Amino acid sequence: MTQLRLWEVRMYRPYSDEIPWDLLEEAGFDAGALTEQDQMRVAKLNGQVIGAYVLRALSASSFCLLALVVDAAYRRRGTGRWLLGHAIGLAESKGGRELVVGGAHAPDFFTNMGFQSRETQRYYAFTPE
Repeated sequence: MTQLRLWEVRMYRPYSDEIPWDLLEEAGFDAGALTEQDQMRVAKLNGQVIGAYVLRALSASSFCLLALVVDAAYRRRGTGRWLLGHAIGLAESKGGRELVVGGAHAPDFFTNMGFQSRETQRYYAFTPE
């Protein structure tokens, strides 16, 4: 396995043919639930999509991470952290003050990233400057 240089991973709004539906469906994401207001970004390395996330505004200051997926070949190499950091930055740039993640997907990952448990969700409050 070659070392992954995360600074070479670029984030984009995907073209329709770049959406990694197979990864999203594998993670339990319902493509029919996607709305025009949702923010999707794909991570690309050397032109290849290696991950994606979907973010939805719940209110002016609260966002929900609907999906965060990484191609199996790029897991456990920092790619998920990179995607999550980008999602937090995007939510914050749109006025967000918190990010919630529903369901039980990868609870240890989100706990290790600083998310707190709240009922059936994980919750992350942005730190004001």
